[in-house]
Amino acid sequence: MPINYLVFDSVSNFKGYIERSIAETKSAMGSQMRGIDELKKKFNSRNPGSSGADTKRLDVAGFKVLVNPTIEHELKLMEEAFSSLQEQVEMFEKTKELLPQMTNPNMRIGLVLEDGLPSAFIFDLK
Repeated sequence: MPINYLVFDSVSNFKGYIERSIAETKSAMGSQMRGIDELKKKFNSRNPGSSGADTKRLDVAGFKVLVNPTIEHELKLMEEAFSSLQEQVEMFEKTKELLPQMTNPNMRIGLVLEDGLPSAFIFDLK
């Protein structure tokens, strides 16, 4: 699980980062949703007799690899990715709820991100 520590020298810089993160994640969600919609159309128009007999599941260098996945496999993975993006937006939206409590505009703010999600904050009022 990657952990990052970011430091912002003002509330406005922190707010800008949070808003950019939300906008970028929502944009990624839009792209993901378009891909999901395309796969659902393929799924609905597929040959009912098609199966995943050619699908191979491999473990390569610690990664799960699907070769010739069925539409169902691919759709499931894309939906899981979309759910992860939703969680990310929710966490950054929750972070925005801290902004009204930041009354010193020049306070230094530390933000800990675990797997890209806000998990801890440090407020330095000096």
